Amino acid sequence: SFFKKPVIAIILSALIVIGSTVLSVNLKLGEECRDIIDGFHDGVSVDGVLMPSIASQLRTVRSSAEEIAHIAGTYNVDTEELTWACDDLRYGLLYSESDASYLYYCYEELLSELRNVETQLFGTAAQMPISVQDIELINGYFDEIKTAQQLIEISGYNETVRQFNREQLRFPADFIGELAGVDFPELFS
Repeated sequence: SFFKKPVIAIILSALIVIGSTVLSVNLKLGEECRDIIDGFHDGVSVDGVLMPSIASQLRTVRSSAEEIAHIAGTYNVDTEELTWACDDLRYGLLYSESDASYLYYCYEELLSELRNVETQLFGTAAQMPISVQDIELINGYFDEIKTAQQLIEISGYNETVRQFNREQLRFPADFIGELAGVDFPELFS
């Protein structure tokens, strides 16, 4: 008899409608968001061409920076901060895969520390002359980093996120998506 009361029936009906709406938004919007976030790791298609993923380019940057740190360390350059920045990016890619803004922070920190090491290696205060072979290796790693940076710039991921935000994240979808716990894609910036 408790459920037969009109007020209770109306409340239960409203809860069922709200619950099914939240669930539907979570499934539909959540899947679309996951597809965009996957583009960060798998690459996105731009004009029918699959672009290299930002994640793969970040791994290239990290790997090249680690090699530069290794060489720089043999010339008594302090590479501890660069090594930590490389580790932060590595673990960010492993454990914060949907947090593009955090990965961008790690990337920028790594580039900053890389500039510091470069200054120590080639600046006027350099402690030891660098062999021609090591200069060529270092220049090759910097070329790899520069190429990866260019590929990140043209990856199309950020534009995909912006387009999604313009087309999909309008009221009430954005509000209900937050309630439903949807993991929205972030810009890599």
